Amino acid sequence: MSEKGLVTKLSGKSMYVKMFPLTSCGECKACDAHRRSDMTIEIENSCNASVGDYVSVDMKETILTGAVIFYGIPLMAFIIGILLGWLFTPGLVSESLQEPVTAAVGVSFLLISYLCIRLADPLIKSHTTFPVATAIISSDLEDDPEEEKEY
Repeated sequence: MSEKGLVTKLSGKSMYVKMFPLTSCGECKACDAHRRSDMTIEIENSCNASVGDYVSVDMKETILTGAVIFYGIPLMAFIIGILLGWLFTPGLVSESLQEPVTAAVGVSFLLISYLCIRLADPLIKSHTTFPVATAIISSDLEDDPEEEKEY
């Protein structure tokens, strides 16, 4: 999926791009993009854009991959921790402590999963497609995508 964005700031090899939700975002409601008028993302300045340039930003599978990594894996770890706690606490602790120990095991697995994701961050970044600016569309500051044009 390719979208149009406005370069608002440059910082080293990165640039900040102001993205405008598409008209189809109002119908989808899969995220809260339909509520926002715009959002700013930081991406690598691979097309040598300048402040004020409009660039084409290719999103690919970034959103789905990020959701699976940062929500799916911790959720699965939490569920596995709860199940393991539920299976092994009856023989190890008294009956009054089984539920708190089971919850603690689940939360521990959740925290460990976040730590593993944090440690694996360089590997995740090297194997995951992030938003990429593919081309400069125009350098004309008057060409504002928010502006409605009548023909």
